[in-house]
Amino acid sequence: MNILLETDRLKITEMTMDMAMDVHKNSLDEDIRRFVPDEVFETLEDAKETIEFIMAQYDSNEGPLIYALITKKEGTNIGYVQLVPIGDGKWEIGYHVAKQYTGKGYATEAVSAFLPVITARVGISEVYGIRLLENKASGRVLEKCGFETFFTGEGPYHDGVYEISKSVWKKAKMELWDAYDGNFSKIDGMTLVRGNEIPDGVFHLVSEIIVRHSDGTYLLMQRDPGKHLGGMWEATAGGSAFQGEDPHTCAIRELSEETGIKADKLTEVGRVLHYLHKSIYVCYLCETDIDKNSVVLQEGETSAYRWVTAEELRSMTRDELATQRMLNFIEELK
Repeated sequence: MNILLETDRLKITEMTMDMAMDVHKNSLDEDIRRFVPDEVFETLEDAKETIEFIMAQYDSNEGPLIYALITKKEGTNIGYVQLVPIGDGKWEIGYHVAKQYTGKGYATEAVSAFLPVITARVGISEVYGIRLLENKASGRVLEKCGFETFFTGEGPYHDGVYEISKSVWKKAKMELWDAYDGNFSKIDGMTLVRGNEIPDGVFHLVSEIIVRHSDGTYLLMQRDPGKHLGGMWEATAGGSAFQGEDPHTCAIRELSEETGIKADKLTEVGRVLHYLHKSIYVCYLCETDIDKNSVVLQEGETSAYRWVTAEELRSMTRDELATQRMLNFIEELK
């Protein structure tokens, strides 16, 4: 099970074929028949065919990107949350919580955590919410998650024209982080804002990734001249985890954004509690056999890249390498 992110009560995960029965049963309640009839799976085979299609989408950002909602306490599959392309570069949010689990705030919890993570992955800043006007419960979820209504009236919806509501969510300019204590435990009820002072004894989560090619070389990325420590080299990528993101999910996102490398599995190699930076660094190794010329630069973040041998990396000075933290966790680089 590949977990996209976790909330206080939910794991939001990629779908797998063994979820077919749950997907089938969850789709049969009266609300989904009434409001999104094309997402009803009358038979187990219908659910299996759909899951097979959904699983094939995770390797790209073309969508739809659909994830299961699993309760942490019971391990129960209670529904899904999704980001769906609707044309012209626009995307729509979708979600469903099975009838017996509604009224507990699960949809709001899932959507609010899902939006910043999935939009960062796809590279968009706006998401639309389109619902039947009579679906008041969906309207409350959208409102609580920060969607603003811009249209109410007749419009196309699934197989016809109905009274609908359209709203839009825009990514906040503020970057929000979860707060952790020195034992790597999340501090409930506390949110950190990038750029604001972090209280003493509180830390934010940072994921770092070093990339090693199958030929034994390591990938270095040069920091953009406009950034802190601009012009220096990093091995290889990294950044702060968004609110609701676990370190592994953050690492996969940062690696993709800064290098273009898509990696489903990373190996954690170490953790560092940095009191001066008020950060918990979680360090990963990515082993890959990609085309070494396929690395992608991120505008405003990186300006160049190069592959170096272990010996070359070990010999780099502190004036060249922005941090040598990662080198402490790879045996041949110590």
